[in-house]
Amino acid sequence: MSPRVRVRRRVPVRSKWRTVLPFAAFAFFLAAWTWELLAENPVPPEVSALIPNEWKFWLAKGLHVVGYAFLTGLAALLPVPRLYFWLAVALLALHGVATEIGQTFVNGRHGSVRDVLLDWAGVGIGLGAVWVVKRSRRDPYAWD
Repeated sequence: MSPRVRVRRRVPVRSKWRTVLPFAAFAFFLAAWTWELLAENPVPPEVSALIPNEWKFWLAKGLHVVGYAFLTGLAALLPVPRLYFWLAVALLALHGVATEIGQTFVNGRHGSVRDVLLDWAGVGIGLGAVWVVKRSRRDPYAWD
């Protein structure tokens, strides 16, 4: 009778950077976005002078949509279970409300229900983009 040899299986260890980097990126961009949304003068006067007046409104509102869509995409990269992803999405939706309330306390700024709706539209667009990317990765021939 031969002795039984026990072979240890090596479990792949996930790199710390692959775990930490998505959280750091999400936290950094969320903090930077919060800072700008609550700033008294978010666009420096030198930059503002270069933007035509008729574009300023549309660029400002477009930034709401793009900013929240980007943050939703970053949330999808977090290495967390699906439930926590949806909690991050809820956090972004509440963040839109909270920053608009916070703007009412900043000189020269005001909160707007329209901006909250634009924030939520950005989250929705981000969710749509995440869905398209995940679907295309599952089925490489989805677009044929």
